[in-house]
Formats: sequence, C-alpha cells, structure tokens
Amino acid sequence: MSEPRTNSTRKILVVIAIVAVAAVAVTIPFFVLGKNGQSTLPAGCVKPAGGFLIVASNLGFNDSESHFDKGSWPILNVTQGSTVNITVCDSGNYAHGFQISNYYQGSLVTLEPGDVLHVPAFVANQSGNFLIYCSIPCPIHQFMQYGQLRVTAS
Repeated sequence: MSEPRTNSTRKILVVIAIVAVAAVAVTIPFFVLGKNGQSTLPAGCVKPAGGFLIVASNLGFNDSESHFDKGSWPILNVTQGSTVNITVCDSGNYAHGFQISNYYQGSLVTLEPGDVLHVPAFVANQSGNFLIYCSIPCPIHQFMQYGQLRVTAS
C-alpha cells in the first residue's frame, strides 16, 4: 500500500515543482522587462566605463531596501586620487534626489521617473567614507539614505 502513495506523492511533488518553475519563468520578465518586452531602465542608463551605475527604483538605490538591515548600500569603493564616474537612473515611479557628501552636493538634484543623471566626473581627493543619499522626500526615502562612497588612501 505504501508504494503507490510514495509514487503518487512523488508525482504530485514533481508536478508542483514544474508548475512553480513555470510560474517563476513567466513572471520574472515582467519584473525585469516592461509589458512590451523593453527594459524598464531609461534610455542612456548605462554604466560608465570604469565607473558606477546607480539605479533609483521603488526598491531604493540598487535595491537598497533588501540591504537595509545589513548596513550601507550601495557601496562604491575607489582609491584616493582616482577619477569617479557615476551614472544615476530613475527607473521607479517616484522622483528621487541624489547627493554624495563632500563630493556632489552643490545643487539639489531631482530625478523624475525615466531621468538619467551623468554626475560630473570628480577626483576622490579625500579618503574616508562619504554618504550617498536621496535629498528629497519620497515614499522609500529611508532606504536611500545609507549608501557610501568609500575612498581608501593610495
């Protein structure tokens, strides 16, 4: 009697696994791609050569919401004296601000959904940890306050 139950149970588990894999395979593109199959990243949202790409979305900077309890995120590591190139894209549904303490604070920057900001290149001339943060209130503001530019002495 137990043999048929074991085979039936295995068949059911295999069917459940296949359905689960199929469901994930079907839904993932909707999170990564738009409804028409196009990338949800704005045009021009490309990592600069030798630089950094920061994507502001409904999950924070580079999905910082999922890193919130683990400390700073995103973390950009550079060596003192190096030139820093950063592109910031807003792929979410809300406007976001972008600032880096000591390095990029001159004006209040607001990125509307679909905007791409090419931060003017700068030389990381001071070592230390510098805060990367959203400078305007938004619904996920708390998840966009703890990124870091870490400049290590050369």
